[in-house]
Amino acid sequence: MSETQSLECRIYMIESDLYLAQSELQRLLHELEHELTSLADDVHHELCESGRIHGEQKARDIVARTRATLSAIDLAPIEATADQVAGLEARIEECEQRISSLGQERHLHAVA
Repeated sequence: MSETQSLECRIYMIESDLYLAQSELQRLLHELEHELTSLADDVHHELCESGRIHGEQKARDIVARTRATLSAIDLAPIEATADQVAGLEARIEECEQRISSLGQERHLHAVA
């Protein structure tokens, strides 16, 4: 197997891992979106539809609910998965650059 074929095979395998990582990242981001949307809905309900509760009590309830929601959200998996995606994309780029340089070397040898 030539070096170019080996690199193309490596790209194929990395792209498979990249697809899985991107899918996981999308899932995690949709979960985050759901949590934040739910929080926004709760805040809206408390602010606009909770009846004749004093403003300061509404504020306290909103702050407490916001703190609880935000403290329960773990962003580390999102960051780790985003880093994984970026690393895989960089590996693909490196392979593609190597393939390109091999093609240029072959062209120079053919011309010489």
